[in-house]
Amino acid sequence: YEFLAKKPFMTDVVRAALMGFMWGESQLDPTINEIGGGGGFGLCQWTPPATKARLRSFCASRGLDYNSI
Repeated sequence: YEFLAKKPFMTDVVRAALMGFMWGESQLDPTINEIGGGGGFGLCQWTPPATKARLRSFCASRGLDYNSI
């Protein structure tokens, strides 16, 4: 929420909607895999699985942990 609050285009309603969506998808656990399969992962249950490889590569190039918020 604090990260989103710093973005000038984010209203309280948009922040609340995004947080609610992420809670519903992952309970705000960035390491979660889709329950029941399907290949989704992370806060927003990103799909397809190839997206995970791109996220890992992006984070690695910046010295970030892809499993962190």
